[in-house]
Amino acid sequence: MVLIDEEGNSIHAQVYPPTDELFKNRVKEGGVYTFSYFRVRASNIYYKPVENEEMLVFTKWTKVEEVLAVPPAFPMYAYSIASQEQLQARIDSRAQFTDVIGVITAISNTGTTQTKLRQGDSTKRTVTIQTP
Repeated sequence: MVLIDEEGNSIHAQVYPPTDELFKNRVKEGGVYTFSYFRVRASNIYYKPVENEEMLVFTKWTKVEEVLAVPPAFPMYAYSIASQEQLQARIDSRAQFTDVIGVITAISNTGTTQTKLRQGDSTKRTVTIQTP
C-alpha cells in the first residue's frame, strides 16, 4: 500500500502473511490513520511504487488509529510526473513502479517467457500505449 502524510511525502508499506489478517479490515483506501510500532527497512528492489529509499513493514505489534478530524487540505494522492525520456529509461526496469496514462494502440498475442524470479514459464503480452 502507498501511504502519504500531511506534507505530501509518500512511502509504501507491506503487510506480510499471516499479519495481513490483522489489518485487512482496519485500513481502508482513502482513510487517514496514525501508525506506530512498525519496521522501517530499505525499499524492495522489485516493487517500488513511490520514490523513497525506505518502506514500512507492519508487524503483529503495529498499532492503527483512525484520524477522525482530517485536515481539509490533506493530500489524497501520491504521484510524480515523468517525462517521455524518463518513461523510456524505465522500460524493463523493476527499480520503480510506473503507471502510464495513454491510449492502447496494439496488444500482442500471449507468449511464454522464463524469468529469473519464478521457476517455470510466465505468460507475457506486449501492450503498446500512445501517450497524449
